[in-house]
Amino acid sequence: MAFFDVETTGLSPTNGDKICEIGILCCDDFKIKKSFSSLVNPLKPIHPSASMVNGITDEMVKDAPQFHALADDILELFSDRIIVCHNVPFDMKFLQHELSLLNKPAPDNPVMDTLLLARKFFKFPSNSLQNLANHYKISPKNKHRALADVHTTRKLLMHFFKHFDKNGIDIYEFYAK
Repeated sequence: MAFFDVETTGLSPTNGDKICEIGILCCDDFKIKKSFSSLVNPLKPIHPSASMVNGITDEMVKDAPQFHALADDILELFSDRIIVCHNVPFDMKFLQHELSLLNKPAPDNPVMDTLLLARKFFKFPSNSLQNLANHYKISPKNKHRALADVHTTRKLLMHFFKHFDKNGIDIYEFYAK
């Protein structure tokens, strides 16, 4: 699996928002094999509301690499892995948009969404990553930062898998539908 998260300058790549941080954990049986994290210079100001959430400022990204310098490394990390995100459409939409600007194809890997799993198999009052982390007593070091969020997503999925195993739930059957 490749646990993946982005932080962005805003909420919509179609409105010109860009990735300003990427985090990836490559795991085999939940054991971390590779870790990747980088701020990304979006070449545009980070919206103040986004900065309030993720804590990333224009000053922090001004000397960071641009996405094009990271794209091949990111795609290599995804090679032959299931991509796992909390809210796949958000993260993948930004990744696909950034790759399309470089005329690079988006990965066609299978994806797994912990948000979708939470909604389908559990009854939490809120399915936000932070609420689920609180429920399972997962304490992220830096909330709303890409690498911290992928570590949280990994631990969350480990809890989900324990629940699925205990209750005889085959989530791969769920994804095959």
